[in-house]
Amino acid sequence: MDKDIKKKIKDLASIKTISLVLKKKNKKIVLCHGDFDLLHTGHLNYFLEAKKNGEILIVSVTSAKFINKGPGRPINDDYQRIFFLANLEIIDFVILSNDFNSVNVIKAIKPDYYIKGNDYYLNKKNIYYSKNLELEKKSTEKYGGKLLFTRNQTRSSSSIINNNLLDKDVIDKIKKIKNYYNYEEFLEDIEILKKLKILVIGETIIDEYIYTSPLGKPSKENIIATEYFDKKVNLGGIFTAFNTFKAFNNNVDCITAISNENKIFFKEKINKMNNKKLILNSKFNTTKTRFVQKNSKNLNKLFEMYNNNYIKISKKNEKIICKYLKEKLNTYDLVLVNDYGHGFLSNEIIKILIKKSKFLSINTQINAGNNGLNLITKYRDSDFACIDEMEALRAINIPNLKVNELISNLHKKINSKNICITLGSRGSCIQRKGSHPVFCPSLTATVVDTVGAGDTFFVISSLFLNIKKSNEIATFLGNVGGAIAVNKENSDAISSKEVFMSYVETLLK
Repeated sequence: MDKDIKKKIKDLASIKTISLVLKKKNKKIVLCHGDFDLLHTGHLNYFLEAKKNGEILIVSVTSAKFINKGPGRPINDDYQRIFFLANLEIIDFVILSNDFNSVNVIKAIKPDYYIKGNDYYLNKKNIYYSKNLELEKKSTEKYGGKLLFTRNQTRSSSSIINNNLLDKDVIDKIKKIKNYYNYEEFLEDIEILKKLKILVIGETIIDEYIYTSPLGKPSKENIIATEYFDKKVNLGGIFTAFNTFKAFNNNVDCITAISNENKIFFKEKINKMNNKKLILNSKFNTTKTRFVQKNSKNLNKLFEMYNNNYIKISKKNEKIICKYLKEKLNTYDLVLVNDYGHGFLSNEIIKILIKKSKFLSINTQINAGNNGLNLITKYRDSDFACIDEMEALRAINIPNLKVNELISNLHKKINSKNICITLGSRGSCIQRKGSHPVFCPSLTATVVDTVGAGDTFFVISSLFLNIKKSNEIATFLGNVGGAIAVNKENSDAISSKEVFMSYVETLLK
């Protein structure tokens, strides 16, 4: 790298010092911020117009891990995007921003002018844009600066990428959706979702991640030695679904069981739940411990360990749940069941759920902890059933079926109104009873951690099916949720509605 180019690339600490020196010299500092994933003439015009307001132009670049703008984004990694910008003569300094917005950079630089593109001004309705922009505006003004917008409207990188550089099946799907569904209608649907009354029921699973690094094989023993670095513990299982619902709706109730030990450990999280309803006591919870290689790019799991993998529901808890369901189930617009096969959902509970739910969404999962015996076939006559390809094959027990054949056979076996089979990196396939199957490609090219992604897809698809959106729209939006989730760690589903909405806007506008 050229020495002069290298000098322009700074970290947060050094740019803070540089800014202090420049301000003492009465130099006007201008800050621009963005992803800059695909540089084009619009960006150059943006920088040219911005620098007219001062002598020093600093550009901060959003780190890749905070970019949620569609499949395969960013196309260029952090280094490439910074390097491209540093090579532009008009830019004086470039910095990487490790956040969803530029507040920390603004705090360090205290720019005289913070310049945003005209597209931000035009996208005031976008809650994600407006929320972050408001934070950035307040921060700029706090330090005596001013927020300005450029006058020239520019074509966004996202529109160029989505229309030209994605896989053909993804481009075709986006175009098809846009023919009869737009962002304005999507915003209306988001408001409708707020009015639903929702119940989630299923097992609590403790997701434990132990971060380690293999040291090698000891000379005297046939094992792999590892070095311990850190440990993280999360509420998983049904709470992944619960937290995803909470991003869209504050009227969500939860039925599950948590051990006293875990209630104490997660006391703060549980207390923040507005609608706890029935969080009962259990002796134990299933714990899934994943040993993960430290600093691996895509969360490289070395091995997984189950603890208390089958905990049959107590007669006392079963009686409490059945009584509640018989009395209250018909008051819920949507009932979502995540059945992980660890003993919480008894046959009696299942019978009541099937009989009394207004809209019943079912997901069963096969895993090592339930010995592959937790089949969707124990649920019939649901409104929506969602499982992965391997789980569907196990339920049908016929080898070498194509997806459309598989889903057709599954309809005959469980009689669900809508059945979706998730296909991992190939996307998903959904079929309404009596209709043709509809495929939706995966909307991400990168994967950090698949834990929680299927649950996120299931929740979002259920929401939009419940408000009578087409199968195509429901699974498309479900795939957006899954794309966001697989790029997060530790079953952390959609962190906020704003992130989800920003991703959808990128695709639909």
